[in-house]
Amino acid sequence: MQLKHILNDKDLRQNIIKTILKFEQIYKSSYKESFDYIDSEFERISTPYKEIYEKTQKINEKYKKSSENLIKNYLETTFELKGNSTVIENYKQILSARTVEFLPSECLELVKQLANLKNFKYRTTHESLKDIEFKKLLLNGQLTKELEKLDTERTSEILELNTSYKNLEKELSEGDIYRSQILPLLEDFIMNSGNIVAYVEHTYKLSSPSQPYAVCVLPSLFSLNNVTLIHELNHIVTCDILQNLPYSVYYKCGFHTGLLDKDINLFIGNKDASMLNEVINDYIAVKINEMMEKDNIGIGLLPNTPSPFARAFPLLEDFIKDNFETIIECCMSEDDSILTKRFGLEELEILGQTICNFLYNNHSSEIQQEILFRTQADKINYFVLLNDDDYNWSDYTKEYLNYFRTVDLVNKRIKLNIKASNIAHSKSNSSSISTSHKNVKRDNTVSNDNIDFRD
Repeated sequence: MQLKHILNDKDLRQNIIKTILKFEQIYKSSYKESFDYIDSEFERISTPYKEIYEKTQKINEKYKKSSENLIKNYLETTFELKGNSTVIENYKQILSARTVEFLPSECLELVKQLANLKNFKYRTTHESLKDIEFKKLLLNGQLTKELEKLDTERTSEILELNTSYKNLEKELSEGDIYRSQILPLLEDFIMNSGNIVAYVEHTYKLSSPSQPYAVCVLPSLFSLNNVTLIHELNHIVTCDILQNLPYSVYYKCGFHTGLLDKDINLFIGNKDASMLNEVINDYIAVKINEMMEKDNIGIGLLPNTPSPFARAFPLLEDFIKDNFETIIECCMSEDDSILTKRFGLEELEILGQTICNFLYNNHSSEIQQEILFRTQADKINYFVLLNDDDYNWSDYTKEYLNYFRTVDLVNKRIKLNIKASNIAHSKSNSSSISTSHKNVKRDNTVSNDNIDFRD
């Protein structure tokens, strides 16, 4: 309906105004109080985070300036080089790099320039770094110590602002919780030194060493989504301490078992099994969230976005769907051998290796674009593509599709193993029941308690 017609029609205008006023009345009488409360709560909760963020930014700026001044003065006094912001940033990378191979080209050029300024003439950066005298100047120990001291002071000031950190530090100081690497990991998380969104650190209380104790670290409510929360809670409910020995703790967490070495406070486990566990856990978390959404239950304020583990869902989905109940049983069981009993050790190792290689494949986005372009389909059955030889795929895509071929073969082997196990189990039961009936015929005094009716 055109606006001009509405303006010219007096009755229509009045009806529209009445409708708007009616909606306004409904809002004020039924919803305004709730919306005002939500707004006030949002403001109340978010204000401290804003204040912490602003203070953190000021602290970072202060120490950034201090560290840049240190580097600038060192470059000027040692190499007679007046460094701009780019030179200073590149030199920071040189100081923090573990090996020269990972340095970008502009940093390598700076190394070469600094070597020339001190008359260390070498053809390559590698050659110059073999010179002990030049290396002492480039990676000056005193400068490194002063920068580390500044960074320690910066970290300390920022951690003082974090109430959660201070509360946990106080709880750990009381002595009942085995500290492990809880505080160092939390420091790294707060200081954004990694790309971890959330995590769970498993430990135990000295007063109950056989019971796992979890520290769940999540982003703030404003940076949290439901699946992330469920994913971490799943890690907690599927964790068991199998053995707590004087020098180590043996854990089972879902599909993953590992050892905490108390001497070095390091968790030792199989990377492939850990990655398989993460993908399965994330898939279960997504399914739980779907059930929550049906019941209008939500906790995190951010919408759910696929995690890096979700990239492997197409690869493992058939395996998970076919064995969902068994997977849940294995995840919740305290028996560390149940996984190999149900699925086979070799099969689990192959699945873990394949998932790990698949997720570390850096060409997945280009491969998926190629597949989408060739198939012209939004939803792709990768397993169908395995048997189609008409496409001349790139080498990367062939390797990518081979991951699906491997998982498909493993899944078929697992099905056969389960089928064979069920048949053997059934024959064993039949034999037990038959023997029991014979015993009953031979001796009528045998009670039902002696008859083996195992499932």
